[in-house]
Amino acid sequence: MQEKTDINLAKGLCILLVVTGHTLAGGVSVGNEWFTDAVHRLYLFHMPFFMFLSGFLYFRPGRVEDIRKNHYWSHARKQAVRLLLPFFALGLIVMLGKLVMQHFLHVDNIPESFLSGLIKLVWETDHSPSMFVWYIYVLFFYTVLSPLIYPYFKDKFSYWIGLALIVYFLPYGHHLYLDRIAQYFIFFVIGGLARKYESEYCQAIDQKNLLWLLILAFLAILYFVPLKPELRSPLGMLVVGLLSIPILHGLSRRILMATKAPAKLFLILGSYSYIIYLFNVMTIGVIKGVLFKFTTWDGLHFWYFIPALIVGGIALPILSEVLVLRHIPFIRKHILGRPDPKPSVEAKI
Repeated sequence: MQEKTDINLAKGLCILLVVTGHTLAGGVSVGNEWFTDAVHRLYLFHMPFFMFLSGFLYFRPGRVEDIRKNHYWSHARKQAVRLLLPFFALGLIVMLGKLVMQHFLHVDNIPESFLSGLIKLVWETDHSPSMFVWYIYVLFFYTVLSPLIYPYFKDKFSYWIGLALIVYFLPYGHHLYLDRIAQYFIFFVIGGLARKYESEYCQAIDQKNLLWLLILAFLAILYFVPLKPELRSPLGMLVVGLLSIPILHGLSRRILMATKAPAKLFLILGSYSYIIYLFNVMTIGVIKGVLFKFTTWDGLHFWYFIPALIVGGIALPILSEVLVLRHIPFIRKHILGRPDPKPSVEAKI
């Protein structure tokens, strides 16, 4: 089923924010500390919005009931291949790459050893050497557990939201990404709620006065409330994350309706958002390591260094799919979810 255009554009906007956040990777550009502060605030809402979009797409009408009733186990296997396989494969590739490349280039978050990195990848996950892959691991659990839970809540969504809020505020261990599973479930559920009442939800976020009111409240919270500890608290992230949903989705719908060039750009990014998510951290890391051989990102260097990381973190993953990965049938079908290429006229003959 083809994705909704406004959601695809919103994914493009969100993946741009994700890549921008990944350029920092724990470092600080001296003289540009404002960017560090901006990225810290960005992390309060860009992944909650991404998880909302995942829930909105997953809970299309009738899908979850059909999965539960007719093909739950085949669905679970497909999700394991599409999400868990890249999680483990990329986790190991990044970890091994860091261990090797640290001798030649600047590398962030280097594991002490292969065994230590492996333990942190799957158990001590707060210190994972491949932290960026947490999203697909968490999404796997949401997509295989939801068909088992949803039928009991489909007519009482408020109960499901209540359950998600309880899970959100419960104390959780920082192993096996349990903290991420607990933190982001509420946003996935809100995505399902928005899809269930899609018409009413879209009418609300399309109201100009409401949208501007939400934007002002959102900016006021981000700007005036100190980043630590208030915004970094669970309540702070919940408030900012929930406010971001109608704002970013509403802006995406307005971009789609009002402009052509930006809309086309975000739609392209949205259509390649999965491959960008999977590979942007690796490409950013390589580009950063090479650039650090010749220059720094401090002071005025920031203004070409960071854009180079953003452009490279987007363009190189797209090229890797177009030129290589899409031509490998297993990856094209089971990981990327792309349709088989149409046979040429010569092939038909």
